[in-house]
Amino acid sequence: MRIHRLRSLLVLALALCAQRAWAFLDPPYITPEIPISGQPISINIYGGFCDAIVGLEGYPQITQQGNNIRIIFFSVHYEDPEFCNLGVGTATTLIGSYPVGDYTLQVERRYIGFGGSGSRKH
Repeated sequence: MRIHRLRSLLVLALALCAQRAWAFLDPPYITPEIPISGQPISINIYGGFCDAIVGLEGYPQITQQGNNIRIIFFSVHYEDPEFCNLGVGTATTLIGSYPVGDYTLQVERRYIGFGGSGSRKH
């Protein structure tokens, strides 16, 4: 019985010491939800705290091959909670207007962490 209580107290103590993950970027979505031909379309990404989409010269990079559209955003990402003060919000970027049809939109991000290391996330 004592071992069970000790184990429970140890688990509780470790759980209280654990750091929460504050980094997040939700899945992107387009607006308007059901666009009509020629209507401007924006892509929206909600996120914050340790992750943020940032404006950098040359970004976003938008390319199109047929009905496949690819957009690459630049962002920052921190893993140390001390640097997680980026706020929370929605990054909205106009990507253009398109004729009637079915399209595939691929969204990627390149990010840089605190140490300056670059990466690519799909």
